[in-house]
Amino acid sequence: MTAKQLRAINPDAARDLAQALPPRLPELVPVPPRPKPKLKPGTIYSGDNGRLLCVHCAGMSAKFTGYDLSGHRVIPLGQDDAFEWEAHFGEPMSCEGGCTTYRSIRQV
Repeated sequence: MTAKQLRAINPDAARDLAQALPPRLPELVPVPPRPKPKLKPGTIYSGDNGRLLCVHCAGMSAKFTGYDLSGHRVIPLGQDDAFEWEAHFGEPMSCEGGCTTYRSIRQV
């Protein structure tokens, strides 16, 4: 039975039914798109004071803006930096959490 038919048969019942129904829901607000991370997986970055970060070790600020909390831009380190690191320290370059490591492969 529709509301129109109910009003025709019993106007009081139609009014009571309308009061018992929940209020109309507001229009849904569109969800904004998710931000994309600025840091790429598998890359080591140099943060403030020489910290070595990767996408997993970096905080949300650095991950999504490319700047750490102190306002310094995180700089990606390349293979040349990894060669120099390994020559100087004698071990492969890795982030502070140890989850990303650059393995140096030298062509002889």
